Amino acid sequence: MGTWAAGSFDNDASFDWVIELSENPSFDFIEHTLQVTIDEPRDPDNNQSAIAACEVVSILYGHIPRVPEEIFFPLAEVVKVLEQKPIPKHLAELALKAIESVEKESELRELWQDDTEWKDDINALKAKLKAGQQ
Repeated sequence: MGTWAAGSFDNDASFDWVIELSENPSFDFIEHTLQVTIDEPRDPDNNQSAIAACEVVSILYGHIPRVPEEIFFPLAEVVKVLEQKPIPKHLAELALKAIESVEKESELRELWQDDTEWKDDINALKAKLKAGQQ
């Protein structure tokens, strides 16, 4: 698992996921990613992909990441495509469930449990998704 920082896109799994999303820019792909982590919360690569998916959902609700440079190419192109479609009403709720799965019982949480930056980023992401539900 290649990880270089605590951010939502700062690891190999999430970067690879963004590439896959750019090849299939759809809400179904995002939903599938989130559901996999809900169903199988112990896999760190799936968790990292789900966190990236949550960040994309947050961006689609108009929330810029703490580090705006995280909206890199091809992610910027994916956002342009998905912004043209209505966001499924349940997407923010599904994203929050995925984050809760990561927080409760994931290996990813175990890896980052002592890192305040990661915890702060997760809490900020949850807040943005809760705002998106309203």
